[in-house]
Amino acid sequence: MNYETAESEIVDRLKTSAALLTIADVFVLPDDVAAYKTPKEKGLVTVAFLGEKYDDNQSIGQVSQHSTVTFNVAVQARLMRGTKGVYAISELVKLALVGFSPSDCGVLSLSAHDFAGYQNDVWEHSITGSCRTL
Repeated sequence: MNYETAESEIVDRLKTSAALLTIADVFVLPDDVAAYKTPKEKGLVTVAFLGEKYDDNQSIGQVSQHSTVTFNVAVQARLMRGTKGVYAISELVKLALVGFSPSDCGVLSLSAHDFAGYQNDVWEHSITGSCRTL
């Protein structure tokens, strides 16, 4: 599986939501810390590969095993509540991602939505989703 492609496809899927783009910028987590933005007027949504867990081999011949690939979507905003807050942005993210299938993956399902912290006047939530692959 190409994690970079899947991250980009998730970002592209999120960018199809006009409502989301009105209140947040959407990016793949940058390689360079200097390129990382802090939310100001709009919220910030960043997508990153989180991990992959493998099932047991299903064959006595060639290796045949499924895996679960997990992605994290970080949602940041200066507000927690209201039409431009972390709660509203998170709901739009979840709405856009449920049922989406990145390349070489099954349907993306959501597994967690957690409070991730508050620092420098920025609220952050973490949305975790996963899909099955072979």
